[in-house]
Amino acid sequence: MFSLRTNSLIFAFLLATACSRSARHYLDQGTRAAAAGKDNEAILNFEKALRKNSQSGQAYLQLGLVFKRESNLRKAYSALAQAVELLPDSDPDSNNARVALADVALTIYLADNTRPLAMYDQINSVATKLLAENPQSFDGLRLKGDLALLNEHVDQARDWLQKANQVKPMQSNVILPLVESLFGNNQPEEAEKLALQLIAVEKTNSAAYDALYLFYATHNQNADAEKILQLKVENNPGDARPRLQLAEHYAHLANNQQVVRTLQPMLDNATAFPQARLQVGDFYYSMGNVDEALKQYQAGLDSNQDKTTCQKRLIEVLMRQGKRDQAAQIVEAALREHPADEELKTAKAVLMVDSGKPANISAALTILQELAKAKPDDPARRMNLGRAFLLSGDPDRAQTELAEALRLAPASMPVRALLADLTLSKRDYTSSLRYSDEILKAQPGNGPARLVRSASLLGLGRYQELRPELEKVLAARPRAADALFQYGSLNLAEGHAKEAEQAFGKAWEAKPGDVRALEGIVEAEISQNQSEKALRLLNQEIARTPDSGALRSLLAATELRTGNADLAIEQYKRLISENPRSGPLCFGLGEALRSRREYPEALEQFRKATRIEPGNLRFEIALAGTESLMGRKDDARDTFRKALALQPDDPTVMNNLAWLIVETGGDLKEAQKLAQAALQKQPRQAGFMDTLGWIYQKTGQTESALQVFDNLTRQEPKNPLYQYHLAVSLVQKGDRERARETLTAALALKPEGNLGSDIRQLLSKVN
Repeated sequence: MFSLRTNSLIFAFLLATACSRSARHYLDQGTRAAAAGKDNEAILNFEKALRKNSQSGQAYLQLGLVFKRESNLRKAYSALAQAVELLPDSDPDSNNARVALADVALTIYLADNTRPLAMYDQINSVATKLLAENPQSFDGLRLKGDLALLNEHVDQARDWLQKANQVKPMQSNVILPLVESLFGNNQPEEAEKLALQLIAVEKTNSAAYDALYLFYATHNQNADAEKILQLKVENNPGDARPRLQLAEHYAHLANNQQVVRTLQPMLDNATAFPQARLQVGDFYYSMGNVDEALKQYQAGLDSNQDKTTCQKRLIEVLMRQGKRDQAAQIVEAALREHPADEELKTAKAVLMVDSGKPANISAALTILQELAKAKPDDPARRMNLGRAFLLSGDPDRAQTELAEALRLAPASMPVRALLADLTLSKRDYTSSLRYSDEILKAQPGNGPARLVRSASLLGLGRYQELRPELEKVLAARPRAADALFQYGSLNLAEGHAKEAEQAFGKAWEAKPGDVRALEGIVEAEISQNQSEKALRLLNQEIARTPDSGALRSLLAATELRTGNADLAIEQYKRLISENPRSGPLCFGLGEALRSRREYPEALEQFRKATRIEPGNLRFEIALAGTESLMGRKDDARDTFRKALALQPDDPTVMNNLAWLIVETGGDLKEAQKLAQAALQKQPRQAGFMDTLGWIYQKTGQTESALQVFDNLTRQEPKNPLYQYHLAVSLVQKGDRERARETLTAALALKPEGNLGSDIRQLLSKVN
């Protein structure tokens, strides 16, 4: 029987022994796991070894090799770089670490379009060191050959690689680049011979067949191209890829009979090719034969051959064809079997969003938010959620999600396109121009992006830059409706109403259902004082399509603009009775009521519009303006603050908020900052200058105020408000005589409402 002392000694001995060998223990366990292909277990053990001994070059080497095998290149590079640093030159594995590091650096270099110089230098450094130690180093010669190929020095590459082949014959990592260099050095016979020799040794080396096929195909040696692919099929009988490659070769030659003959053995042998239906379906889809692809996917579904994946392919193809009802049926059937499948849930949500129905979009939002929460770094999920928010009428949250999707997938053109359209709709022309320019840099022929770009230039007032671009588009496509519409808008903005009317007319002919073109015609005719002609045109079109709400809405807006407020109100009320949840219609009715000074009724309509579309800047501005007209300046100020949060760089909102801050006794420094920012964006806007001048007056900067108001009254001598503000500054300065003259002139302009009272009151004081 052991004593307590004996037990303690044994325990202490065992503990000390375990601690002293634990790093080695984990390293050995990791090595065994790696040899057995258990990469996760191997990584875990190597990391434990490094926690015990952070200076273990062997642990870093083995960890790097596992990461390399898993194609986790960045982690592999980091671990191998540590191994190279820690392993002494005397260690037999030192060169192994260097070579592995160089191979990873080469892979990273080739995968990165920026061609990182650090990776190139790393490869060169390893190769140079290896050859300095041993001029016949196989890896040193091989790496030098790879570098020469990267620099397109094919003759040097050939020499280096031939030397490497002499040291260690028929190694694929030498033969393949050597074949490439021989083809590049115009030595096709030797290249072909070497590649065939490699195939004889390594019948499954796909890259060797492909090197020969590429050469034959690009030199119109179709018979040789066919033979090498047939050999690849013969030597790899259980591999579907060579058959699919041969079928693709026949498809490009339009030899459909041979396509079928090549693929049929796959379809006839489900045991050898368990994914045949899926693979053949994918082949036909990639070739543009959608009907045959659908047939193969359906056959896979019916035969339970990779059923779920075939369902997903069917859904994808049907969605792209616009056959949403058929796709939805398959989605529901698949979800009954796999209710937790996230791809199927995503497809269901996307179909619901695409339906455009508010109830469906609301339900889709719930699904997409759950999916995005589960994988927040998935750019596709972020994009789908952004689309759903956009269609649900929440452009701000849509922009947030789409911006995050673009951060996660910086090369995504679909996300950029959505952001370009969204920012254009929000009149953020600087952003929409930037997004469209980025798309056009990658895809110069992208028509929608070019139209977003021209619309952005139009919004920014960069007319000189825009005109030649639109004329170039129209020269190539004279009936491009969107380009014609923009050309009309450009001419209208530059005051060429007749030319604008002609362009809008052509756009209407090219796309008769596009109400924007008709609206442009009406705008051009009104600007030429032809209001009756515009109304007549609209009534003619409504007679043709009496159920068109868009046309009747345009008629109502035109009636209002031409002074027929009663008719406009009648039209808007009729339209709202048919569509009570329309924000734009409530807004239109509010404007018509405001024109008749029915402010409480107008205010109610603007409130309805903002409740229906909470983030609509135009509606918020109208609401704030009406509150101001009713003397509810505190409410108006708060509404303009809300509007500024929606569009922080809108100059009109900044100016109006600045004015109301002054009128409600707020922070004059804040008001001045806002007014100056508004003027910076639109330096010639008289109303903005007046606001800044009034702030100068309120803050005791009388000389600055006088300068502003003097300029304004010279520019617009018939504006009584500017005359009044000038008089206030003159009184402050002590020039009562000129103030009296200015106020008298202002009264002669017959100012209305509170302004008239303020002018008379000040004149009384001056007198």
